[in-house]
Amino acid sequence: MLITTSFNYSVNISFASKIMSQTTSYPKEKINILFLENISDKAVELFAHQGVKDGEPLDRMQELRHAFDLAGWPGFLRARIKQIESGAAPTAFSAAATTYAYAGEVKKAVEWLNKSVLARNEGMTWLLVDPKFDNLRADPGFQEVVKRVGFAD
Repeated sequence: MLITTSFNYSVNISFASKIMSQTTSYPKEKINILFLENISDKAVELFAHQGVKDGEPLDRMQELRHAFDLAGWPGFLRARIKQIESGAAPTAFSAAATTYAYAGEVKKAVEWLNKSVLARNEGMTWLLVDPKFDNLRADPGFQEVVKRVGFAD
């Protein structure tokens, strides 16, 4: 995860975008920045490319691209959720939570964050500052997850 020193998300995203445009390293962070900047076409393309490099079957990545082509960002998210839930290993729990958060499905995102906590997913250490979860922060279920992780009120 790329770390910056600003508490202003737009400054962080701008800074990280500049760094990402100059390197091929940090592909997953680059994908998240593209998602956060609503550049979904490029994000989906990079996601599929990186997925294949990481060992995901090509047909699964093509399925996501096709879903995006047919129904845009919501179609991609629904297809990704379906893939994650069909073979949900503990390492996929935070990916499911992130995907549900992007889709605006707060209760499902919180459900998968709870699974991440139970699996002791290391990504939970970023829960308070990760902008992917901004739309969850006001939800009482999210606040309970924060407490379960051990962060102070």
